[in-house]
Amino acid sequence: MRLSERHIGDAMVLDLNGALAGTEAAELLESTVSRLSQAGARKIVTSLAGVGCVDSTGLGALVDCHLTALRAGGSFKLACIANRIEDLVVIARLLTVFNTSDSVEEAVTGTIPATARPEASEFPMMAPPILHRFFRHSL
Repeated sequence: MRLSERHIGDAMVLDLNGALAGTEAAELLESTVSRLSQAGARKIVTSLAGVGCVDSTGLGALVDCHLTALRAGGSFKLACIANRIEDLVVIARLLTVFNTSDSVEEAVTGTIPATARPEASEFPMMAPPILHRFFRHSL
């Protein structure tokens, strides 16, 4: 997988190309989001337009990136999700976790509606380690 970074307004956009599969791709995405969050990026948009497939490790990396951005006081949005990948997100019941947009521009300019933010009872802090273990070890 290849990853490129660009700024649009106050957002950092990550363009992914290739399969978001395996530990190498997951670690690349996670380390990039961690570095950006530590550097002060508060709005991170990840474009999946060039991603053909996502495995359980890649899905776990998306969850980790979401949590990293939230813990740093920011947001992590997904844009341009192919139907196959969106189906995977729905099956994994993560649609309420991720904020998704049809385009990068919509993700950059849009705000997260209050109803789209998971409440603590919907997404307890004990859930991420459970999800992380599940997605890392189920292939």
